[in-house]
Amino acid sequence: MGSRRLKLNRPKVHQGRLPPGLPKPSAHDRVVNKPPKDYAEVLEQVANATAQCMELSRQYAGIASPTGRHYFASVIFTSLITRAVTLVFIAPYSPWSKRTFEHWDRASVANVARTVMEMRLNFRYLCSQAVDEVEWNCRWNLFNLHDCTARIDLMTTMENADEIAGLEVQAEELRQRLRDNTYFTALGEKRQRELLRGRKAHLLALEDIAVDAGLELKMFKMMWQLMSSHVHALPFSFYRVGEARGRGVQTEAEEGYTTLLLSLVLTFLVGARDEFQGMFAGLDMPSDGASK
Repeated sequence: MGSRRLKLNRPKVHQGRLPPGLPKPSAHDRVVNKPPKDYAEVLEQVANATAQCMELSRQYAGIASPTGRHYFASVIFTSLITRAVTLVFIAPYSPWSKRTFEHWDRASVANVARTVMEMRLNFRYLCSQAVDEVEWNCRWNLFNLHDCTARIDLMTTMENADEIAGLEVQAEELRQRLRDNTYFTALGEKRQRELLRGRKAHLLALEDIAVDAGLELKMFKMMWQLMSSHVHALPFSFYRVGEARGRGVQTEAEEGYTTLLLSLVLTFLVGARDEFQGMFAGLDMPSDGASK
């Protein structure tokens, strides 16, 4: 082919209307050049809260973690921020990205929002919830065992015998740590056997962690079911695709669901932000020459 290069045509930006070649909007579609007021307000709040979390994370970067709680707070908080940034970028009318046209997809927003919820609950459970060191070590080693078991499952599928052998040794070491933990041994024998399988990451039900983090139980159950229904392409996620939803265009249904999801994410960001700051405030800051 020599030195010839393929020439790509840049798509034209069509402000406030669909690009050429797409079907004409139906009566339910409202192709406009601005978002509804309530949606715009909550999106701005989510973007601002995400930016505050990013700044807080940078502010405390380089601080030596005095405890395991602080180390995992840093890890989980960073993961939560990463997902929140993704959410802001994919949200219609995002202040952080430019696109050819606005694409409304509440299902994708729900997928990312659920991971934000899970990160928030993990942060509360492993980092900011008030438990003694014995219980915390039980929680931590159960997390480690769950991680190890998941990796064994993956390596088994990949038929990687060497990795499996090493992971199985680690898994047995973690089971022994749990057997030596007095909080764990105070649990019933049936519960101990269940946890030692490595299939459960938490000692508590997610709904209990959510309530402790300030979310109403009914709201958690409703939003968990709503978000989870879009994680897998099961009938619930596409049976009602039609004029009012699921086609990527701006409708009242898409606006309403997306606004609701962003509102929920906002509460998770604010809660994690405040708890993270409370954990790290007052710790010795790194010197100017320390690496971030």
